[in-house]
Amino acid sequence: MNKEELKEKIKEFLDNKDSLELELEVQPLKLFEELLEDLKFTLDSVENSGWEVYFNNYFKSNLDETKINLRGSLYYGHYNLVKGW
Repeated sequence: MNKEELKEKIKEFLDNKDSLELELEVQPLKLFEELLEDLKFTLDSVENSGWEVYFNNYFKSNLDETKINLRGSLYYGHYNLVKGW
């Protein structure tokens, strides 16, 4: 999946009020940060823990009160974008 396809997939997820979680392919975290910035989100905080480097990257919308969490494991993968936190 290229950058524009991924951006469109994330945008569709954000626009869908019924969808709360989106499974994502493993990509560099910086790419997700750039795409979310393009979609008017700002990185609010970052948490990580454990030897598997589980992460939670919290983003806030610059346009409204929407909050999302990019989470997963740098070792196992399983990246997800979740609405709310």
